[in-house]
Amino acid sequence: MSDISLLYNALSEHGIPNPNTIASNSGFIRWGKNNRYWAIELNDNGYAFGDWTIPKDYHCVFDGKSTNLSWPERRAVMEKLQEQHKKERQLVQERKQKLSELATKLCIGHGNTPVEHPYLIKKQISCPADVTYDHRIKALLIPMYDIHGKIWSVQTIFNDGTKRFMAGARKKGCLYPFGDISSANKILVCEGFATGASIFEATGIPTFTAFDAGNLSYVVHDTIATYPNKEIIIAADNDWESQRNTGYEIAKKVAMDYHIRAIVPQNLKTGMSDWNDLFCHYGPNEIINQFKKGDVL
Repeated sequence: MSDISLLYNALSEHGIPNPNTIASNSGFIRWGKNNRYWAIELNDNGYAFGDWTIPKDYHCVFDGKSTNLSWPERRAVMEKLQEQHKKERQLVQERKQKLSELATKLCIGHGNTPVEHPYLIKKQISCPADVTYDHRIKALLIPMYDIHGKIWSVQTIFNDGTKRFMAGARKKGCLYPFGDISSANKILVCEGFATGASIFEATGIPTFTAFDAGNLSYVVHDTIATYPNKEIIIAADNDWESQRNTGYEIAKKVAMDYHIRAIVPQNLKTGMSDWNDLFCHYGPNEIINQFKKGDVL
């Protein structure tokens, strides 16, 4: 085994913290936040190492000196990294499939949602039949479907409105659908569950909840790919009181990327940022009026 001090010294030179462990059957280790850093032993006489978030930026160390990898060394390391990527992708997919099975059981294994749940009362919405209630933790369980209807995860919403996702489960491209899209010519895509419920109750237009702004692009992509003959419109959040209006900025970018329209809620008062806020403060007619002005209805 190579002298581990060679690796530690080289990592220090590049501002990378030392790993917590060096034990690995494959000789490949990862550590740091989100397993950002990696290192691998090279033929018992040195190490290659790098930052997982910076592809093809590799370094190696021999005899106490750190240097850029030569092309043969780089090729050998790339092959080992590709093999490791393949193994990790397989493990991730296996874990996500198991969590999908667990999420499906959770969504069908609990009681009906109580109409007096604090979150539903605050948001002034009702829940579809597939939204269940976990009596043990007193929380709503929102199934997270892919575009084809398979459950991959659940969003847990507690009494105080705190939201949680299943750790390690698939989120990218997952959505919650309101309404029957079979005969609709439009589909709306929004962020939150309560927002989607409010929009659908007010307009009757089928609405996909993407759960957060970061997932909008993936849901829009899958929706367009699956329903190319339907008009897709983003019903954006408007975080106008924040230093960065994340809801508006991300929705605008996604709309531009996919050449679709986005409508942003207006006439907001302090503390309001989305369509559910309009629904609760003004009633469903305010959503209808703003959608008409935006030529959505």
